[in-house]
Amino acid sequence: MTEQMNRIEYLRQRKQHCCCKYCGGLLEIRRVAFSEQDDARVELYCPRCGKIEFGVEKEIYAVTEYFVEEMGFQCYTDIENPILQKQMNIAKVAEIISWGFVNLGYCDENGFRYPLTIPDALLHEELNLKRDKWQAYKEVHDNDDTD
Repeated sequence: MTEQMNRIEYLRQRKQHCCCKYCGGLLEIRRVAFSEQDDARVELYCPRCGKIEFGVEKEIYAVTEYFVEEMGFQCYTDIENPILQKQMNIAKVAEIISWGFVNLGYCDENGFRYPLTIPDALLHEELNLKRDKWQAYKEVHDNDDTD
């Protein structure tokens, strides 16, 4: 299988669990020409926004939209169009949450991961100690045959 075919299959899978980070719309796979030459790439695209968009997990978009609306989050005060302003705020917060989830091990290129694995380097020393104590407690009580 060629690299282009692998990319297309990856994008097909990604569009199933991701949406546009600006509007929450469904993503499509499109061949996008970047010049008048035959130099075209296959990309995820949001037809509602008219943008090439890699997307975010649908669940992340949902909590991000809620957060921006409920908390009145505003980091683009220089944008006068309220619809565009809201989209940009949602996209920014979605990027931040996605980054955090990926770096904590909650998400990868295939979506949310289960069971969760959190790299020790990302946790504070105190959290590592508490997690270790919890694992030890759980092992003792999971093997307890007092039922």
